[in-house]
Amino acid sequence: WTHAYQGIWDLVQKKYPATAPRNLGKSGYYGRIGTYLESATVTRALDAEGGTLDFFRSYNATWYDQSKYFGGITMVNTSLLKPCTETRSMIHEVMQTYADFTGDHDGVEIVEGKVQGRCWDRYFWLPPSCRHDRSKCILFATGGAGWHLAATMQKATVWNMPIAPVVAK
Repeated sequence: WTHAYQGIWDLVQKKYPATAPRNLGKSGYYGRIGTYLESATVTRALDAEGGTLDFFRSYNATWYDQSKYFGGITMVNTSLLKPCTETRSMIHEVMQTYADFTGDHDGVEIVEGKVQGRCWDRYFWLPPSCRHDRSKCILFATGGAGWHLAATMQKATVWNMPIAPVVAK
């Protein structure tokens, strides 16, 4: 996993050489990262319009409204979510990279001189494609402190996808 956070890994190695974790190599387990969609949701979209939910370009908010196949962000029980302040969206380097890469400076804010993800209603980061109409946001849940949170934010912004990532407890 260290390849996804190389800058942070290098910083920890440099600042804390005596106590920094060491990469001991491969464990013999090879996994893949993917997105899970319920088959009933995929089928509903296919049956209704011949639409596909399993291709990222099908989520471009300029051309498609896939939100009708998902529950809105107002339907989620926020007691099951971590507030943004407990996620990777608070890591300055990660959010600075996001802002630099995407140019989306409205998706971040500067607090005490540090860049962090802008949070709506304590739990939600919203991409540009649905900030003006939250009912169009599609919830995307991840775990830990926000596995692949920054990558999801970047994809949502660059590809104009109304994907609102949250972190489950």
